[in-house]
Amino acid sequence: MKKIDYTTGKLLYYARKEMIYMTCPNCGANIYDDVNRCQYCGSYMPVKQSQIPPQQVVYQQPQQPVVVQVVAPQAAQDNAGHPYVQRVEASSKSKWVAFLLCLFLGYIGAHKFYVGKTGAGILYFFTVGIFGIGWIIDLLVILSDGFTDKWGRKLSM
Repeated sequence: MKKIDYTTGKLLYYARKEMIYMTCPNCGANIYDDVNRCQYCGSYMPVKQSQIPPQQVVYQQPQQPVVVQVVAPQAAQDNAGHPYVQRVEASSKSKWVAFLLCLFLGYIGAHKFYVGKTGAGILYFFTVGIFGIGWIIDLLVILSDGFTDKWGRKLSM
């Protein structure tokens, strides 16, 4: 219901004919039934079933099932039919030379330069073996045969 001041033509107030309220599911405030957001918490109101347009349902003809045969890959074989085992080549760099370089000059990255990891060697040089922690870790990794050269090959004995 509108109340208009006819002398000025301004709207004085607007009142709804039916004051139907609903409760916000998020904050519990009473809000008007025809709004889609709560004016207190800003959460969206659930859509009424009458407001949802009916969906057209299209049924498709079921397709025939597709049969896929999964075959396990065959191991590579040499000319005689024996399974071919790829051997990982060991590095030409020695484990013990790398260990001694790491032990005495590891704080400047000499062992990293030895195995061809120049970038890591420069990092060790300017950070004093990554503040000593990387130096100690490399000593343990070399002794446990986990240290590799530039191409990822394990160091030889």
